[in-house]
Amino acid sequence: MMEENERRLRRRRLRQVGEPLTENSSLRDALTDEQATELLNWGLAQLDPVVAQTLALDDAAAEPLLAAQADLVRQLMHQVNRLVTLLPDPAAEMAEVWQQLLLFSQLLRRQRPTPAGAEQTTAALFQLVHDRASLRPDDVFHHLMQLLQPEETA
Repeated sequence: MMEENERRLRRRRLRQVGEPLTENSSLRDALTDEQATELLNWGLAQLDPVVAQTLALDDAAAEPLLAAQADLVRQLMHQVNRLVTLLPDPAAEMAEVWQQLLLFSQLLRRQRPTPAGAEQTTAALFQLVHDRASLRPDDVFHHLMQLLQPEETA
């Protein structure tokens, strides 16, 4: 019985924090349908562990933790959507490109605060800027999604 109650609570909380992501088209309006689905699935997967961690908490205690994670995921999704069109745009001002990449990098650090992989992330972002003239939005999307994935531990 307790297991069933936990499953219901988990589904309810995941729906509660996930629905705003699914309903907010501005998080994916620059993406293809396939990319939007991939990004949305990534976002929902980021919410699930926090939902699981809050199962022992009442709704009032769980809500700020869930809201913080949902906000971080929403911001990361927004940055991916924004950078997919900004990076390959030759008319984009370099200051704007760097500002958006810096924000993306800061959000990534909030998601994974460990320093492991920080140098590789920075190098990958610099490479994106270096290659931006030859990149298509699809290339940018795939590079950013790779950066969103947690580092593999050996």
